[in-house]
Amino acid sequence: YPLCALAVSDERPVSTQSTWGDASYTALLWMMSRFVLYVLLVGALFYHVEPDTFDKYGDACWFTVVTMSTVGYGDYFPLTPAGRYINCFFMVIGTLVFGASFTHVIQFLIARRDKRKKKSGPDMILSAGSGLAARLRLPRHTGDR
Repeated sequence: YPLCALAVSDERPVSTQSTWGDASYTALLWMMSRFVLYVLLVGALFYHVEPDTFDKYGDACWFTVVTMSTVGYGDYFPLTPAGRYINCFFMVIGTLVFGASFTHVIQFLIARRDKRKKKSGPDMILSAGSGLAARLRLPRHTGDR
């Protein structure tokens, strides 16, 4: 058994399915529509629970986005006890919705990048040793640029 072996392979060590999620525009559109629906519904709730705070529906939606993104400008805040309790609940839920939504956007972008890389062709892989050794990825030369 040789102590060191060198092999060049022409296949990618990546599976055919993306490990990062769905790369379809439909999935991205559904996620964005759920995000907008959440903002509109919670904004409507605050608009009705806090009529003295929010004279406009758009201000209530602004408050929802600012609260769920944990920015909290302080230009609007609930005044009634009911509004404060509801706000406490939606601070937690909104942060989860905000984080999950943007996680899906990042997953979409990574899956699109992976899909584009698969179309461009496989990379050359140089591996040394007996399977436990590190691999060095060499891009395939496609001509002069």
